[in-house]
Amino acid sequence: WDLQGSSDGSNWVLLSRHSNDTALNSPFAVHSWPIVIPRQEQGSTYQFFRVLQTGHNSSNHNFLMLSGCEIYGELFEH
Repeated sequence: WDLQGSSDGSNWVLLSRHSNDTALNSPFAVHSWPIVIPRQEQGSTYQFFRVLQTGHNSSNHNFLMLSGCEIYGELFEH
């Protein structure tokens, strides 16, 4: 799965890519991932975020179940 950010809801930037990530493969699992902003995107701000499923889940199905998500950072007013 990919975490993407956008400032306008149309143009998306890859913030984090997860392939064969087993961090959430157990019941009630919780995990945190750091987001490393690409050098060319440093200084950019994002108003929108989305999780894009890019393959089968750990049960080999084509669905994503997300019970909660928290994104921390700095708030910038335009």
